[in-house]
Amino acid sequence: MSKSKGNVISALDILDQYGDNAVRFHFLKDGPLERDEVFSASQLVDNHNAHLVNEFSNSVYRVSNSRFLPPPGTPFTLPALKTKREADFITSFNSKAETVYKTTMKGSLQTVIGLIQQTNQYLNASEFWTAKNKQEQHTIIATASEALRVISVLLYPVVPSYSELLLKYFRVQEKDRVLDKCRIEAGRSVEIRYDWSVRDKLFMRKLRCGDN
Repeated sequence: MSKSKGNVISALDILDQYGDNAVRFHFLKDGPLERDEVFSASQLVDNHNAHLVNEFSNSVYRVSNSRFLPPPGTPFTLPALKTKREADFITSFNSKAETVYKTTMKGSLQTVIGLIQQTNQYLNASEFWTAKNKQEQHTIIATASEALRVISVLLYPVVPSYSELLLKYFRVQEKDRVLDKCRIEAGRSVEIRYDWSVRDKLFMRKLRCGDN
């Protein structure tokens, strides 16, 4: 690769085309950072669309659908491991979240991606949109929202602008954006206090190769 041959890829051009969230996510996920690597714009796009859009942003969309949400400010108590579904999800989620910063940067991101996928699977298995019991439906939404809150804190170093929007949406204060709070506390009262002013900005668009 040589500037004189004109086959150098400009990092600034890539940032302009795909945005800092997608670029940072791609290089931290697929690296490796310690040596040269062949860059693939199509792989960057695939990573963004598969994980940040189809999995992460899609989960946010589902739990922020006003059709299923309780009145603003309604308090909920997360299930104190009363059902197998919630017990399995919360216990497994917390166990994985505790390991995020005990491995390499790449390993940490893979763990967070696993948490995103697990939250999606929890929502799919619960089929909360078909629940006739509103309390059950709201408990599922509150539990998944708590999971997304944790994920947003863990992903902040990788996709800061999107995580900031999501944390603002969930009204998470600065003092609560710390590793000590990165767990779902079963039995804890959770007040759903969404910031509706940022909701429409939460849904990531899919990228295409060559996007500007």
